[in-house]
Amino acid sequence: MPAKRRLLNLFSQVQMCNSANVSDCLRMFSLSRELIESNNQFDKYPTVRLFSDWSLHPKLDRRSAKVLLDQIAKIVDKHQSDDPTKIIIGISKVLSIPELHSELLLLFKASELPDFMLRQPEIWNQCVTWLLQDLTGKPVIGSKHTDEEIKTGWGVIPRELKLIEEKNQIKWEVTCGPRVILKGLLVKLVQKSA
Repeated sequence: MPAKRRLLNLFSQVQMCNSANVSDCLRMFSLSRELIESNNQFDKYPTVRLFSDWSLHPKLDRRSAKVLLDQIAKIVDKHQSDDPTKIIIGISKVLSIPELHSELLLLFKASELPDFMLRQPEIWNQCVTWLLQDLTGKPVIGSKHTDEEIKTGWGVIPRELKLIEEKNQIKWEVTCGPRVILKGLLVKLVQKSA
């Protein structure tokens, strides 16, 4: 059964029950990825691909992981002697939930799929909460530490990213060296109007 039909079935079930559960929300992301793959549109929806790939693997070490960590490396390099909040905001933009939302809206519109799960703030916010909880502790791995980094404990290149939960807040953690870990709050950015 093609991904579009499975998404339609999922949305019908959610509407019949008048609620979505964690499985429904996570299924929406995995089926969205299938839909993108079946239409060979990975370049058009990179944020959907990233979050969907990430949610489907216990650790993400694919091309999208390396791209994400390269983006983070540029942010860290640009702002390392700057105000630390610029790194926090920069990394939060790279892990953009509003961009994920915008791409899903475009994907569903292009595929003529209903978007009520995205348009109803209470459902969308719950889906995002479940998605972030699912991603917590699943590392995104770009590359291994060099022998020198292992020996000294230091490094400047982001090698791994993971989301962690502390005091009911989602934070990101970027490992640059065995003893060099950057942490920041995943800042909720303002969503663009669709």
